Amino acid sequence: MSCCSKRTGYSSPLDAFNKGPREKLLYVTAISANEKEPDALVTVDVDPESSTNGKVIHVLKMPNVGDELHHTGTYLSFSEI
Repeated sequence: MSCCSKRTGYSSPLDAFNKGPREKLLYVTAISANEKEPDALVTVDVDPESSTNGKVIHVLKMPNVGDELHHTGTYLSFSEI
């Protein structure tokens, strides 16, 4: 028996969506609207059992202006949080 013959995980993204555990936290890049301020990584609580569900629970500002977090994909503007 090969080490890789047993499949793990889900058969498709839809299968993971339907059968996998629900996320409790989202990490979103927040792009600064002010060119003199750094971008940030925002943590959003999405656990329906949590008292802070749907709220930003942490903002981690990047150490430098121009770190270009917008290259990571989905993001919010600071004006949206």
